[in-house]
Amino acid sequence: RPRKIVEVGVAEGGTTAVILECARELNLDCTVYSVDVAEKLYYDPLKDVGFVLKKMGKNGNEGGRDNHRLLLGKFLPERLDEIGDGIDFLILDTVHVLPGEILDFIAAFPYLAHDAVVVLHDTCLHYAPGMSVNEVATSVLLQSVVADKFLNIQDRYPNIAAFQINQDSYTYLTNMFSALILPWAYLPEDRELALYEAAIQKHYNAQCLRLFHQAVATAKGREKFLWCWNGFQHVLLYGKGKRGHAFLQSCSDDGIKIDGFVV
Repeated sequence: RPRKIVEVGVAEGGTTAVILECARELNLDCTVYSVDVAEKLYYDPLKDVGFVLKKMGKNGNEGGRDNHRLLLGKFLPERLDEIGDGIDFLILDTVHVLPGEILDFIAAFPYLAHDAVVVLHDTCLHYAPGMSVNEVATSVLLQSVVADKFLNIQDRYPNIAAFQINQDSYTYLTNMFSALILPWAYLPEDRELALYEAAIQKHYNAQCLRLFHQAVATAKGREKFLWCWNGFQHVLLYGKGKRGHAFLQSCSDDGIKIDGFVV
């Protein structure tokens, strides 16, 4: 019986309407926060995000009504202090490609209750007909986070899954940041990255921040092969094939001296 529900990714608002109806039927004493960076529907700019809520007679405005607030036009890290901690039910359903939901979960994690349930949509979207193999963000998050997982596997792998936070989620939280090293399908704008960076600086340790910086640099193409570079004074490359020469050129471009090859 959650008391604070946060939905990230609203679009038409159909899921939001279902959540509000479930809360009503279960007589929950809860507040629902629906967050979306967009204000207009991504596939139809003539429609407002959450327009279904208005059609159904539920609220569809920034201030909210009763137990619901529709928060549009800002990224999730800009909303979390406003929402506050103690989130015990989180639903992630945004872009589905990396770094998407990984960054949103990292931002939301410090605000979750210690036994919060997190629901992920489209956990096998990458296998759906006509969909891109890049549609893996929620699946990657599900595989990388350490938690009690609810897969509801019947005839096939579910497209909606969930997990519940436990103590191991905190012990192995670097898993979430390591997942960011996978190839990104899009590069967020600098302002958006700065918001997530500030959130990580505020809530996580230096190792997590370093992993984030490495992931961003790799996504921007600045790291190339230099993820293994550690400021050594003398470096030899083992092997003088195509990759060895490519590594040599990459190092030369970044002003790093290579002493020679071992063949």
